[in-house]
Amino acid sequence: MAITEDELQDFAQRIRQASRPLIYYDDDADGLASYLLVHHANRDAIGVRCGRGPEVDAEFTRKIHENQPDLVVILDKPRVSDEFFTSYNTPTLWLDHHDPTAYKKRGHVTYLNPRVHNDHDNRPTSYWVWLALGGPVWIAGVGTTADWHDSLLVDVRRAHPELLGRVRGIKGALYRSPLGELVRIFNFSLKGATKHIRGCVNTLKKIEHPKELLTGNTPRGRFILKHVKPILVEYEEQLRQAQQTRSRKGVFVHIFSAHKNSLVAEVANELLVRRRTPLIIVGRRTGGEIKFSMRSHTRDLPPIVEKALQGVEGYGGGHRDACGGSVSERDWKRFIAQVRKHV
Repeated sequence: MAITEDELQDFAQRIRQASRPLIYYDDDADGLASYLLVHHANRDAIGVRCGRGPEVDAEFTRKIHENQPDLVVILDKPRVSDEFFTSYNTPTLWLDHHDPTAYKKRGHVTYLNPRVHNDHDNRPTSYWVWLALGGPVWIAGVGTTADWHDSLLVDVRRAHPELLGRVRGIKGALYRSPLGELVRIFNFSLKGATKHIRGCVNTLKKIEHPKELLTGNTPRGRFILKHVKPILVEYEEQLRQAQQTRSRKGVFVHIFSAHKNSLVAEVANELLVRRRTPLIIVGRRTGGEIKFSMRSHTRDLPPIVEKALQGVEGYGGGHRDACGGSVSERDWKRFIAQVRKHV
């Protein structure tokens, strides 16, 4: 059993009827796609991109006081602090697909998560938003594919066969198809200075067809590609550097020093396809911490991360085959040693 039809209908009705909805969304392609689908259903929806880790904390309540929404929506965020929720009483929808154990029942919050009903059902947030609200399936397909889930490939192929061609499977969709190019465009639109990201998101809300982003055949598409192309060049260079690192005892670890953009998640994803190493870890030094992405097709990652964090200053979590987090630089060697111990 997944999120029920009644729950999805209630979600859709409340989104469409809201006059000032405020949407908090995760800082990745799944979160961005989810927000774009909500905005497609309600043009008054105001988006707030939530970076800085997995939690929506009290700092984000400022947007509620500024905008005075009649509905708050939280998309694709695994944790929300008690301080955030206790600072307001506006009706809230929280839709997620991460581990639901962090959720505490609150009177003004409606929580939707397929893993409440079936812990193995981790279909991405953009899948459920699309199922509830409809909208351009290619946008939902970008979000689900970015999260390594094939739940909408059939629907995307039916509506836009040119986005997949003869490619089959999630790896092909990500790295050998125009749909995969769209995933990178969405991800890289969320990189760079805040004002540039805001401009990209506002422009993506106006895109009518994926061809605009793939060919730059409209001013809107060209605006996005102008932002994305330099980041793609930087990504290719980071990927080249990482590929020079060798695995050791079934674990690949590569740490970047300062770079203009944090692309560790994207690099880790592609290395998982290019290498046969059971576990991939890519990190980036920043502010005395190492922010990392961990990937595997053969290991259940959350328990490994949880055990490796024991006695370590940091945090982490995510999905079975994709986790992320941050560890104090002084504890990094201990963290990696404990990862190797539990692989």
